[in-house]
Amino acid sequence: MSKYSFSRVSPPELESMVQALLEKTYRADGNLIQFGDGKDGGREATWTQPPSHPGYKRPANQDKDIPKEWVFQVKYHDEDGRGWSVARDAVVADLEKELEKIVNKYKVPCHAYVLITNLAFTGARNVGTRDKVTSLTRKWQQFIEEIYVWDASDLSRMLDANESVRTAYIDTILSGDILKALYKEANFQAQNRESSFRAYLKYIVECEGSARAEEAGDEPNLPLYKVFIDLTLRIRETKPENSLEWLKKKARPNRPNTSISSLLPQNLSQIRASFALFFAYEPYILLLGGPGLGKSTLTQFLTLYQAARLIDPSLASRLAGRLKLPEIVKTEDLDSYVPPRFPFRVELRRYAKWMSQEQNQSSTKLARYIVVELINANTSSTLQMEDVFYLASQNPLLLILDGLDEVPNLKTRQEIMQNLQIFLRRATAGRGDIQVILSSRPKGYSNEFEKFEPLIWELNELARADFDEYCDRWLEYRIRSADERKEAQERISRGMRSEA
Repeated sequence: MSKYSFSRVSPPELESMVQALLEKTYRADGNLIQFGDGKDGGREATWTQPPSHPGYKRPANQDKDIPKEWVFQVKYHDEDGRGWSVARDAVVADLEKELEKIVNKYKVPCHAYVLITNLAFTGARNVGTRDKVTSLTRKWQQFIEEIYVWDASDLSRMLDANESVRTAYIDTILSGDILKALYKEANFQAQNRESSFRAYLKYIVECEGSARAEEAGDEPNLPLYKVFIDLTLRIRETKPENSLEWLKKKARPNRPNTSISSLLPQNLSQIRASFALFFAYEPYILLLGGPGLGKSTLTQFLTLYQAARLIDPSLASRLAGRLKLPEIVKTEDLDSYVPPRFPFRVELRRYAKWMSQEQNQSSTKLARYIVVELINANTSSTLQMEDVFYLASQNPLLLILDGLDEVPNLKTRQEIMQNLQIFLRRATAGRGDIQVILSSRPKGYSNEFEKFEPLIWELNELARADFDEYCDRWLEYRIRSADERKEAQERISRGMRSEA
């Protein structure tokens, strides 16, 4: 059954609505020509589909890829005035007449023909409209290989995918004030949800953009895009075979025709975090690092970078410039290798405290914490848990659980892992794509994450070259005077040379 009713749509309105849908769908890729009033040679629109188009299928009578010619024709059928049986028979008759015009009268170049009607077809075997259309198309496929008829159900799906066209015709295609009110309320809810998620991403960009330097005794407001260091990690041998060989087989770059071998460093004891967390993809990653090695800063950077990719491309570009990427990967090409993910970073010490304060244990679910404490509290929103699961069903997510070692109570840790399982069970039931990264100090980790069989990366001590780079960038940002900056660099160098 069609979602919308086209009985109140006039023939000119149907034609203009279809042309608007075609404009939205086909204008960006290929040559779309729309025809106005008057003789159109059996055409409402034509579209030349280039071989590079993702949906391109080579015509069967060609031995090489050629531009594919499509013809679209709109036919209005008056079901109320003629009766549903007569109107549906008219679709079949009109299809044959239009094919006759295309092939014999106008001799229009055509590899694929689409007739579009406002009627909803029946599927009764042998006597339903679809079966009658299928039978007729066999007769003409020697001349036109692909013949389609789009009915009211097809139009409804296209309208669902094109909000601006749908909105323009909503008063005509939805009958009844209650249906219109329900639709507009649903549309408002969707817009409210989208604006809340966008506001949350903006919050991340504004509040996570600076390194938490004050925790190390420094002044605040130290931009990550200025001082972030792409740390080195080492892989922990937990896989059933050699880790290098395992990564070659299992890790998969997002970009087609690119092998992991062309990206993979040979030394897995000094591997950049950008490779480990972007290119060596695994759905579950455990990040282990001692105090002060930068694991929280690394998870903060990942969250900020993914948020910036979605709402602030300029910042994302500056952040990407801090990464030490494989030689064959340029910064401007990073998006083609690494899919964007909507980020949530949960500081587990805060989550554990929140759990202890909730009276009703059923309300301590991870999705509720994300909604209440991460989104609503920082955006003045009123989202519900279902909104997060809707987001997960529509967009890849990055879920970072930072600092398991900062939750000393083992029972609370078990509850956190149980809540994670519940969250993932619900989100993946909607075909969600979720990557989970858990961070912890090695001494504070008791294998709570093992049931997920994570890929384990351990942070190395900061290499001297990385230390020098950080100092140079820190001094450049903090000390404006070149002479004072040089003097500070010399003091640091002398201190590094002296015995501890």
